[in-house]
Amino acid sequence: MRFELSENQNMIQEQVRRFATNRLAPLAHTSLPIKDLLSEIYDLGLRGPRVSFDFDGLSMDAISDVIIIEELAKQDAGLALMLAMHNLGAFTLGLLEHPWTTQFTTGDQWLGVAFIDAPENSDALNLTLDFVAGAQHLTHMLLISHEQILLTPLSHQSVTRTVLDSPLGLRAIEPCSIEFNNTPAQTLQVFGHNSNQEDVELSLLHATHHAHLAAICTGLAQSAYLAGATYAYERKQFNRRLTDFQVTQFKLANMATQNTAAKHLLYYAAHCIDTTQMNAASQALLAHSRAIKSAKETTDEALQLHGGYGYTQEYIIERYYRDIVALSALSGGRRKANLRAGELLLETLVQ
Repeated sequence: MRFELSENQNMIQEQVRRFATNRLAPLAHTSLPIKDLLSEIYDLGLRGPRVSFDFDGLSMDAISDVIIIEELAKQDAGLALMLAMHNLGAFTLGLLEHPWTTQFTTGDQWLGVAFIDAPENSDALNLTLDFVAGAQHLTHMLLISHEQILLTPLSHQSVTRTVLDSPLGLRAIEPCSIEFNNTPAQTLQVFGHNSNQEDVELSLLHATHHAHLAAICTGLAQSAYLAGATYAYERKQFNRRLTDFQVTQFKLANMATQNTAAKHLLYYAAHCIDTTQMNAASQALLAHSRAIKSAKETTDEALQLHGGYGYTQEYIIERYYRDIVALSALSGGRRKANLRAGELLLETLVQ
């Protein structure tokens, strides 16, 4: 397998990295102008990267897709999460060839995605989503269950959004709970016909979702490593830099090893998605699990390198530490990812 990126992938990486560095990095210790940033993301053409040209998408591959999310997450995991959910929703609509797809690739509407248990009545939704990223800025919600895919507007009077006072990280997303009370919904897809195509589509959506979450954790871990290494190099004790001590060098080597492994596993999962391999879902789950582990351990080690200063808002490592706590809880976290990956791997062995 090739480990180097293609010319197009390198261009995409450089474009997003430049935006994140020039636009997001200076706002590290301030509140984000979310509406302005969303508009700039639209201008950069980062919405719906895997949607086909037929729906005004960019027809990118899955590796380019995760590169976009990874690079954004290096500067702000919350904003990366919001874009990841939107792009997953747009990709889903494009996969179903829904006529509204273009609204979410070229228009000013933003889409959220939630994986739910099958509702009792899909025509009139009665359920509550406890945590939705960037819900204040969303116009529609895509609800995916093992039985069907539903699309509902959030402007309907029966929808109630409640802003959560979360002490965790992910500052950009302004998390909300969303309550649907007899809310009308449009059924886009019904599963249950034992169709191989249906299984492939649903598996592809789950794989893309976990690949996105893995990309966010991977980007966050890389930034945490850089923050820890930079501080250790600049900080002196006994007239020696912290990086002169072997214990610090061991820590940095372990952090770099974990991050490299997580990144390669992520790109391999994206490659499996691109080539529609049967193990795409399990590889994406494994990448998600590994990325969470890498990010949690890297941020913890980087925080320890900062000493007591790491807990103050003067240093960005404290935000990375809070971000990974919030991220590790999404979609059941590492434990659920491992369990589901194990189930899929066993199914492959039995077959």
